[in-house]
Amino acid sequence: VASSTDVTPSVFPAEPVSVKDIPFVFDPTLKSYSLEEVAHHSGHESPWIVVNNKVYDCTEFLRLHPGGADSILINAGTDSSEEFDAIHSIKAWKML
Repeated sequence: VASSTDVTPSVFPAEPVSVKDIPFVFDPTLKSYSLEEVAHHSGHESPWIVVNNKVYDCTEFLRLHPGGADSILINAGTDSSEEFDAIHSIKAWKML
């Protein structure tokens, strides 16, 4: 279980896979990112978010997000689990 300062990257399946096969997922060989590291990715050029202790790089998804880029950027660099849960459908959860 990740500590309060570490989050586990989202990797499905648990075995290493090609990053091109999983959209907006980091290097699957990395085990965790600190919240401090995530906080460095709060801008338009490289927005990361944390949802339920998993780190997502939303850079490529900015232009595709149905709610617009601003809805991602407002939470970039943070744990946005509560915000994500509050407004996203089951379909969006399955996309993670």
